[in-house]
Amino acid sequence: MQGDDVYQDGESYAVSVVDTGEHNFEQLDSSDTATVTVTDTVDTTTLTLGDVTVAEGSGTATIGATLSQPTDREFTVTLSNGATITFAANSATATSTAFAVQGDDVYQDGESYAVSVVDAGEHNFEQLDSSDTATVTVTDTVDTTTLTLGDVTVAEGSGTATIGATLSQPTDREFTVTLSNGATITFAANSAVGTSTAFAVQGDDVYQDGESYTVSVVDAGEHNFEQLDSSDTATVTVTDTVDTTTLTLGDVTVAEGSGTATIGATLSQPTDREFTVTLSNGATITFAANSAVGTSTAFAVQGDDVYQDGESYAVSVVDTGEHNFEQLDSSNTA
Repeated sequence: MQGDDVYQDGESYAVSVVDTGEHNFEQLDSSDTATVTVTDTVDTTTLTLGDVTVAEGSGTATIGATLSQPTDREFTVTLSNGATITFAANSATATSTAFAVQGDDVYQDGESYAVSVVDAGEHNFEQLDSSDTATVTVTDTVDTTTLTLGDVTVAEGSGTATIGATLSQPTDREFTVTLSNGATITFAANSAVGTSTAFAVQGDDVYQDGESYTVSVVDAGEHNFEQLDSSDTATVTVTDTVDTTTLTLGDVTVAEGSGTATIGATLSQPTDREFTVTLSNGATITFAANSAVGTSTAFAVQGDDVYQDGESYAVSVVDTGEHNFEQLDSSNTA
């Protein structure tokens, strides 16, 4: 009689008398037959799907499958992602058709999802358990996005300036970076460019004090890039605007025989450091730091005599010294 197996193969057959033996009946009717029915016992075959891990950008992936008993005929199962698995007759293993996986990108978007059997096909198992699922894990490959800050040149006295920034790939969400000067740059979703908030620059003055400094990113914000290189810096250059400071010499009247005289001088803006100018008569005028006035050293004047010989002459600046004015007009004479 048929042994136990996993296939749908119950059977029924007739048994008849083929030899009535040496009986003593006048007539023995042995035409009757017996029906022997062998019923299937329901044995379960399990279909197991294998998990798969694949890197984004790989293009496609496949899922392996195993039967706990080999199939006695070819059949095909259909998966929830549209792929199919065909088991050859007398085989217990198979691999799905290829299915697409997520393409490579610069965002943190690895994913994991389950794939199940939605159609077990025309198999011949008494019972096929196809409830198992495969987990498909798509891992991120680490691609670097670069944030570049633009240099900026601005004249002193402009009030404020801004810094432009560019991403080598557009962001998939809005995020804000913070700069070392306190300004911030917000990138809109799906954009690769942004401009900082305005920041103050040096005010206009009369001194030679243009400056240049670097600004860096101190906080890259809540972006979704796999890796964001924000190491670039911007150079902010504040240029001098040329403002003229005027040095005025005071006229002086002195009687002959006074021995010496001095000349007073005035700056239209105070100096930010001490400096000394030299006059054409050899006298010098030293301006103290933060001062706008100075007086020359004493110089000799004509001695007293009995003649009508009063005189008048001009004294000019012949050396303006080591001042720090953007432009010093010392053309005035006393």
